[in-house]
Amino acid sequence: MMRSMLYLLIAAVVAAALIALVNDSTRLQRDRNQAEYAARLLREVLPAGDYDQAPGLEVIDIAGGAATLYPVRREGKIVAAALRTVAPDGYVGPIVLLTGLTQDGLVTGVRAAAHRETPGLGDQIDINQSDWIEQFRGRQLQPAGQWALRADGGAIDQISGATITSRAVTDAVRAALELYATGDAALIPADGD
Repeated sequence: MMRSMLYLLIAAVVAAALIALVNDSTRLQRDRNQAEYAARLLREVLPAGDYDQAPGLEVIDIAGGAATLYPVRREGKIVAAALRTVAPDGYVGPIVLLTGLTQDGLVTGVRAAAHRETPGLGDQIDINQSDWIEQFRGRQLQPAGQWALRADGGAIDQISGATITSRAVTDAVRAALELYATGDAALIPADGD
């Protein structure tokens, strides 16, 4: 009886160790995949060019931690940045966006980094589902009237059947531009210093 209990105890310890090992290797692979995904999104939203370092290595929390800035430098001067923000008012829940910007506030790209919007409708914000999000490329903060959906008198096409999602993304991209241009403008100094 004691011998059987000892075998069971040894088997339980070995099983627990194997589960821990598999969990660690799975977590490492998941972390690696997430890092590769984040790096790919940064490359997609930032303007093409040679930078002093790979995008994403410099990270600055701004707006009390509500946003994250990923500046890229050339010869030590900031030439562009990606701004990670959250649209809290998606149809299903928050939408994490990554907006690429030039030093003068021109949008170079936008990607939905994370969302739970309705498949077949709101998920059209994902570049893998639709090119809808590409319409923000090349826009600036002004003229202000462009930052509304066509249904609201603006210049942004909405996703059919997903007006709430479309409005949330549009408002969040505009808010990212405002954050970049106003109170935190010192983040991207005009001379790049």
